[in-house]
Amino acid sequence: MLEGTGVPKDADRGQELLTRACELGEAEGCLYLGVITLEGQSVPRSPARALELFERACAEQLAPACENAGIVLLRGEAGRPDARAGAARFRQGCELGLASACFNLGVAYYKGEGVLRDFVRAAELLRTACDGGHEAACEPADKVGRQARSRVPGANVEVGALDIDGLRVRELECRLDTVGSLGALALAATLAKQRARLDRCAPKGAAPVVRWRYDGEAIADIVVEEVDAKTARCVAQAMERVKGTVPARCAAIVLIGDAEGADAALARRG
Repeated sequence: MLEGTGVPKDADRGQELLTRACELGEAEGCLYLGVITLEGQSVPRSPARALELFERACAEQLAPACENAGIVLLRGEAGRPDARAGAARFRQGCELGLASACFNLGVAYYKGEGVLRDFVRAAELLRTACDGGHEAACEPADKVGRQARSRVPGANVEVGALDIDGLRVRELECRLDTVGSLGALALAATLAKQRARLDRCAPKGAAPVVRWRYDGEAIADIVVEEVDAKTARCVAQAMERVKGTVPARCAAIVLIGDAEGADAALARRG
């Protein structure tokens, strides 16, 4: 009736019918009444009243109403923003099978809005939304999925292969808050200065996975994986001599020692 589909448009009559339907417990009536109330269509705009209507319909397991309630709560349109309550409504909508609600919940997990930041969960939800027909989720699902598999959560710089001053680095990932790919190159260059020490850690060749953090001057939180303990200690000691350039958290496969031996070690990892 509000849209005038098949009959003359009568906003007042349409509002009356929606109000009556909502009062009689029809969840869809509450939903549509909430939409026009939120947008101010034929009725005074009132986000607080709209939220009440969405919550009533959501309680009746109407997924779009749960999602709409989540959006109003997250944005703070009816008061102070409440990201936690918003995420809870998105979860309800997603569990009821609404793909767009799964998308919004995935975004919440990606940003850490109302929930603990979790790239793995975000990727799962975005993929669910994509598979459910929400096309806007498909590209983010792939991107976040790669980040979820990343050695550096939230990495914003990725370089597949890098050779600097004889040091070969593979699968370099960094999270840099101030600079982009040029900053990653600068970080790799600082590693190259320790090439001789790193090579001595595995003369026959190795391909350790190294994780580290720069605080802007010194290097910290060094973790060396996928090599024996002796080699790992040696690599960590060599890394301690690296001078940081910019604040960053990084990880990479560093090919050290004999080139053929390092390549073979990398190939064995598959």
